[in-house]
Amino acid sequence: MQRKIKIVAIVMMVVGLALIGWPFIETTADNALSKQRIGAYEDKVKALPEGTWQEMLAEARVYHQNLDSLRRSVMDPFGIEDYRGASPLSAVGNHDIFAYLWIPKLGERLPVYLSVNSKNLTQGVVLVEGTDIPIGEPGTHTVLAGRRNALTRNWLTNIEKLTVGDQLYLYILNKRITYSVKESAVFWPSENDHYLPSPGSEQLSLLTTTPYPINNQRRLVVAEKIQEKERQASIVRDMERIEKESSMAGSPLHQRNWSIGVSVLVGIALTGLALLLYREIKQ
Repeated sequence: MQRKIKIVAIVMMVVGLALIGWPFIETTADNALSKQRIGAYEDKVKALPEGTWQEMLAEARVYHQNLDSLRRSVMDPFGIEDYRGASPLSAVGNHDIFAYLWIPKLGERLPVYLSVNSKNLTQGVVLVEGTDIPIGEPGTHTVLAGRRNALTRNWLTNIEKLTVGDQLYLYILNKRITYSVKESAVFWPSENDHYLPSPGSEQLSLLTTTPYPINNQRRLVVAEKIQEKERQASIVRDMERIEKESSMAGSPLHQRNWSIGVSVLVGIALTGLALLLYREIKQ
């Protein structure tokens, strides 16, 4: 009997230690993979022929001219299973990364795709069909949608933490566009007026489902472009700079979601119980 209890105690200890360590291992691996993908994106950008950005701009402007009739019938990206949209730019494939969105407050670095499909929604954020391609021009409203899932990835899970004044950074090719959060709204999927552009301003909004895990409504966080001197930018260098300036304990870049806390608490409890059982056996 004591042998069986000893085995149970050892198993509980192993499971407990695994629960304590796994969230941090997973987070470290995710961060490393994210930086690797970002580095690959920037290498690809450097290899693009001159004039690529101007060609994209011209094609995007034509696309925007045809949006007026579509803005009030925007398709809900979460409402149709297995939907496969097409990229509005010929130079960007359906599964190609068009840009990167960095949200320092949430510690999230998300690839931006121009095509709405289930695969892209599990890997980053997608451009909502019927909204503008982010090209840095006034009178446009870009809406980027992402699934929230607190049990696996952090994609916009903590979007409620974004408040007025928080900044978002969009990296397109080697350019950086900075946005400041202005407001947020919760509405039903059929209410498309929230996607309309504001004359004279350039907006970028984040869209996800709410309340989690019911997800029958939509939450939109609206940010507006900050006028700043245009310059070449690298998301890798910017992140490294911010990480150096921020303390490990207090920086939003190192926040963890509640599932990690639960895993750690359960792991500690199991490990402690296993140690008590093992101690009782030895006595």
